[in-house]
Amino acid sequence: MTPQFESPNGLWLRLGYTVERGHRGVRTIRRPDGSVVEIDIERGRHTGEIEAACLELARKQSRLL
Repeated sequence: MTPQFESPNGLWLRLGYTVERGHRGVRTIRRPDGSVVEIDIERGRHTGEIEAACLELARKQSRLL
């Protein structure tokens, strides 16, 4: 199933990152270089992933300019 475009999974897919699923819904997001994306879950995991993905997209776009 293809993730929705603006969902966390859709954003990670667009970035080319991998989502590793662990026990009890724990997810680890890895960049193509293998480093882990830090997710601030203070306001919830979904919100934290959206914010982190948007920051990663912004960084990626600024490197292309």
